[in-house]
Amino acid sequence: MKDKGETINRRNYQQNKIYRGQQSLNGVVCSLPNITNNLVLLTNKTEFRFGDQTSFECNGDFELTSQLASTRECIVDEDSPENGTWTGELPICQ
Repeated sequence: MKDKGETINRRNYQQNKIYRGQQSLNGVVCSLPNITNNLVLLTNKTEFRFGDQTSFECNGDFELTSQLASTRECIVDEDSPENGTWTGELPICQ
């Protein structure tokens, strides 16, 4: 679950489409999420930009340890605003 500050910041990014001055968020790109054993990325996309979401599921009889981790979103990396990072943690299949 997102904390209150993250939600407010996300809303400001969406409404203003700017971050720290006049920098556009259109160029913010997240790397392809790492995929571990039995984890499936549910998209054919090869590039993820600010605001894009992706979902995961598990192969076979494996199950996600948390449904909260099944969807992640590309957001601005606060330590490096020209880059993107994913919300949450990488899901785990057990």
